[in-house]
Amino acid sequence: MLLNTERLLYLVSIAETGSFSAAARKLGVSPSAVNQAVQAMEIDLGISVFERVAGKAPTLTPQGKVLYFQALEIVPRLKAIDRKVQSLQRGEELRSPLPLIA
Repeated sequence: MLLNTERLLYLVSIAETGSFSAAARKLGVSPSAVNQAVQAMEIDLGISVFERVAGKAPTLTPQGKVLYFQALEIVPRLKAIDRKVQSLQRGEELRSPLPLIA
């Protein structure tokens, strides 16, 4: 899969924290997991998302910036869906029932 929730979360976290390691700590995963996921995403997409220079913070490439701004629109919705699923798993009722489809 080219893009998925995990990859988008990693992209946003790296861009916001300024490092793969800090993003990994924030997300509760290993830095190698973040690095591998981003590398796999870049290979799958056929573009570089981050410029990496030893000793410097990774920076978004122009293509990475486009994805980052798109991800900023999507990630909050994904997090909201995750919270809703957790609420349903706890047996809590829906706040507003979905309309019935006729």
